[in-house]
Order: sequence, then C-alpha cells, then structure tokens
Amino acid sequence: MEANGNGMSVQYFQEYFYGKTVTADDQDELMDGYLAFLATKSGGKIALETILGIVASAMAIVSGMYNAGRYAAKQCVSRGILTKKSYKTNGGWIMSGITVAFGLPAALGFDDYMYDR
Repeated sequence: MEANGNGMSVQYFQEYFYGKTVTADDQDELMDGYLAFLATKSGGKIALETILGIVASAMAIVSGMYNAGRYAAKQCVSRGILTKKSYKTNGGWIMSGITVAFGLPAALGFDDYMYDR
C-alpha cells in the first residue's frame, strides 16, 4: 500500500487499523468502519473517488475488449474466414485461443456474436 497509495491514505489506514486484528469473521465490519472513518477525513473522499474512478476505467476497458471480440467475429464471418456453423463445431478451441491471446472479455464477445447472443 505504501508503494502504490498516497501518503495520506497510508496514514489513515495505519491510524484506523492500528492494533486491530482482521479475521474472516470481522473483515466486512472493519472495512465498513474504515469507509465511515474515511468519510470524516477531508482526504478520505478523494481516496474513495479515486477508487471509483479506477473501477469505472476497468469497466470501460473490459467493455472495449468485449466489443473488439464481437467486431473480430463479425469480420471473420463477413470475409468468409469462418462461418457460424463451423464455429459451433470447433468453438472450444477457437475460444481457448482467443482467451489466451486477448483475454476472456474478447473471447466472450466473439462467442456471443457467433451464437447470436
């Protein structure tokens, strides 16, 4: 956290969790308390907004990868490289290759286009 977070976040984290033991039973309660603690600090809202921005960026990236997979499938069909019928018999291998090369969101977009989902 010290390497990736800002100094204010590290200080608040240490201040709140000092002496507290986090177990599987009380982790949700401690995190809720920590978010409430951050809301009382002027910089806490900034940290929460940063987290929400990161999540929104990740969602945009995944959505873009999914759409790229759909576009690739559309191009394969329109150029005669692959038909939907031939994909259904070999889809497992093709989807595995796309997953390894480009990630799961792109493979799901490709697969959804081929199955008209």
